[in-house]
Amino acid sequence: MAQEASFQSQEDTPSRTHENGSSQTESGLFNLEQIKSRPKFSEQDVFILNTLSYGVYSPSREAAEEVAYYLDGFCPPLEEQEAANNWLWNIWDILLDVARSPDTTAEIQERLISILQALQRCAKGETKVYGSEARVWKDLPYLFECLDPCFNDATLYIDEEGRQFTPKSAQRWLNTTAFAARIMGAGLAASAYGEAMRAISLALEEEEQSTIPGIADCRMQIACLWITHAAKPLLTWAQENVGYIDNGAQYIEAGPLYRGPETMCLQRWGFWIERFEELGKEGSGLSAETREIALTAAEAMRTIEVRAGRTLSE
Repeated sequence: MAQEASFQSQEDTPSRTHENGSSQTESGLFNLEQIKSRPKFSEQDVFILNTLSYGVYSPSREAAEEVAYYLDGFCPPLEEQEAANNWLWNIWDILLDVARSPDTTAEIQERLISILQALQRCAKGETKVYGSEARVWKDLPYLFECLDPCFNDATLYIDEEGRQFTPKSAQRWLNTTAFAARIMGAGLAASAYGEAMRAISLALEEEEQSTIPGIADCRMQIACLWITHAAKPLLTWAQENVGYIDNGAQYIEAGPLYRGPETMCLQRWGFWIERFEELGKEGSGLSAETREIALTAAEAMRTIEVRAGRTLSE
């Protein structure tokens, strides 16, 4: 397990030299594949990684709050807009590389979510995000803007620009989705509702056409991750669209198997449950592990319905 980071100052951080020539503190997060693939590390990068590492690996119950305190404390004054915005971008860029690395874990992602929640409790002031006011740290400015380019569906980039579907690319995509879904489920910052709808539609509203091994399983597991971590906000969205009138504002393109309103609605929610249950049966072409995950997703959706006080899919 990684050593705890020193929080005295960036200069006081104990360090060693890595192969890329940069001086870096011994830290488990430095050993993640996505982090090791970064071409170089600045002093600021090292400090951020060690601070995050403390939050991830420390047994202290106050670790997330301590990490938030230091990330906030080293943020330049918001009046120095360029420096402050660069600090925010750098934190999110590194944090997202940790979250989506093929070898990251659910525990690491959960700790990162705790750090984001702790940051939201730090009130620093306001900054401009593309002309609009955003609260630092309540709105986690630029987090979604940094997350958006990470949505590169590994199942869609086959033989394009030299990219291939591999177990590693699939795991990176699964981890990216899991973290985005955790952010959405926790109600942090702007959420990727559109990405969730696209992924679930691809898995449930279309007949699988790919013959490449692993593609169908990956797509189904991606859809299940959105349900596992973000079913509640999706159901809330569906409830808000009761009596939906098609005015284009809530249009969400549907796959050919779904024939209801092309928006997030209770009918679509119910269709997804049926499809999860159908594809969870033997003969669907999915692996036994993926079929079990699909059935678990359907069960989770029905459980949330009960908690919401209705059986919406009946």
